[in-house]
Amino acid sequence: MKAFVFGASGYIGGEIARTFARAGWTVYGFTRTQDKVKALQQNEIIPVVGTAKEHSTWVEVARHADVIIEALADYADMAGTSGAIISGFKEILKTNPHVHIIYTSGVWVHGDTGSTAVDESAPLNPTPAVAARVGVEKQYTELGATILRPGCVYGKAGSLTGFWFGGAKSGKLVVPGTGNHHWVLVHVDDLAAAYLLVAQKPSASRGQIFIVGGSVERVGDAVAAIAKAANYQGQIEWVKPADPFQVALALDQRCSSHKIRTILGWNPLHESFVGSADRLFATFTAYS
Repeated sequence: MKAFVFGASGYIGGEIARTFARAGWTVYGFTRTQDKVKALQQNEIIPVVGTAKEHSTWVEVARHADVIIEALADYADMAGTSGAIISGFKEILKTNPHVHIIYTSGVWVHGDTGSTAVDESAPLNPTPAVAARVGVEKQYTELGATILRPGCVYGKAGSLTGFWFGGAKSGKLVVPGTGNHHWVLVHVDDLAAAYLLVAQKPSASRGQIFIVGGSVERVGDAVAAIAKAANYQGQIEWVKPADPFQVALALDQRCSSHKIRTILGWNPLHESFVGSADRLFATFTAYS
């Protein structure tokens, strides 16, 4: 089986690519820069160097894949990049109509949910930073793709939680929000396992939307746990969000992953960020 992964040198895409390679798939990893080639090869991933918007750099390789995964997370030009990739996918589907396309969205399209745990059927209320994803999801749905909406991803290099780790390590911990808001969290290994399940069970997953979250935790508790793990002696400064990205970080969210657990049997192995804070901080430090 062959998988083509956009974003294979990134935080999420890289873990997905490595997980598929370990599972015995032939994995083609798309990257924008030549300096990422060696790292991909070290993990038995075949590098494809190019530009997402230039079909000539990737379509001929991707058209022979069984599964194509889009995990770029391009916040700067989300609609433009996804639109260009979707155009390439339409070209591929003409000769390979059975290819399984998986798109990476996120729970931020649900906006602030407050105390209500929403599922995939809830009306979307995207925060401005990801407003373009609603239209992108619609285009992918029309292609029959599977859409995954991960929570805030953590583990290893840190991703969004890296702001907390980095602040605690540097001695200045500034966090958007009040601390009473909640995040839907998922460990990067558990997320990659979800992608593999989607690919392994196309009859159950094709055309579906899945929220992927391992836990819902209060941000104040999570940040306090990181501060303790880092032996942070300063004040935790809670600030009003200053830009669209910080507004997203300050969302109060509760989302249910019942659908992916029930339909695909996804069972996350990391279910407590707070309970793992010591180990997570040590791992982040090793990467930084």
